Amino acid sequence: METEARRSKVCLVTAPEAKTSGGRSLSDLRRVHPTDATLQNLLTLLRSELDLCARLPVFEFEASSEGHDECATVFRALADVERNNVEQLLTTLQHHLAGRAGARDREVAS
Repeated sequence: METEARRSKVCLVTAPEAKTSGGRSLSDLRRVHPTDATLQNLLTLLRSELDLCARLPVFEFEASSEGHDECATVFRALADVERNNVEQLLTTLQHHLAGRAGARDREVAS
């Protein structure tokens, strides 16, 4: 039953013409707030990296608690790498957004 409820929510969110509470469709919102594929990809990757950064310390703790020190060390090392990845993604996202804003300003000025 819980799985069916989740499936219904996913279908509602992913349906191309799903209506919002304001009566507008998702495609209407996308037309009003256009984004490029690169921005979407950066945001998707950042969300995944942040989730992984939150999980890896838990994995490290559990492995250490169970006496799997080698695994705990790997999880700790991976957490360090992921934090660096997040920093790099944030910098890239800032540059990308600044470039979009500059392009939009040039477009308005034309």
